[in-house]
Amino acid sequence: MCQDSGPDPYPPRATRDLLAKNPCAASRMEELKDVQFSSEMAYMGHWRETPPALGELVRTWARSLKIEEPKFPAELNIRDGGDSWWALAPEPVEDYLKRRAKVGDRVVLYMSYAGCSAGRPVLVIEDVGRPAYEDLEDEAETYVA
Repeated sequence: MCQDSGPDPYPPRATRDLLAKNPCAASRMEELKDVQFSSEMAYMGHWRETPPALGELVRTWARSLKIEEPKFPAELNIRDGGDSWWALAPEPVEDYLKRRAKVGDRVVLYMSYAGCSAGRPVLVIEDVGRPAYEDLEDEAETYVA
C-alpha cells in the first residue's frame, strides 16, 4: 500500500477523546458529522443486527458525502481501553473479521464518526488492518538465532 506525504486521513485517536471533543447535541434527534480516525482495539467477537434508525442515518451520511451507500447489516462491539461502543461494519469488514480474527486479536479499525442518532454517537468502520508491530514480528522470524 502506498502512503502519500500528506496528513493521515485516519489519525490515531482514542474513541473516548474524539467523542468528548465532538459531543452529540442532546436537543437533536439526528445529527450528521464526518470525523475520520483510527484506533487499535481488541476484537471481542460481539455482533448484533444494525437498528433501522442507525442504518438510515448512515445512508444520509453517505449521500451527504456523495459516496456509494454501503450496506451495514451488523454492528460490532468495540472496546477502546476500558470503554465500549457499537460500530456499524460493512459486509466486507464483517466477513473478514468473522473469518480471520480470533477473540483477543489486536486490530486497527479505520472509522468515521458519522453522526448522532437520538443522542447516541454513530461510528462506522470503513476498513480493518493489523497493528504495524505485527508486521515487524513477521519480519523478525528471519533473524538468525
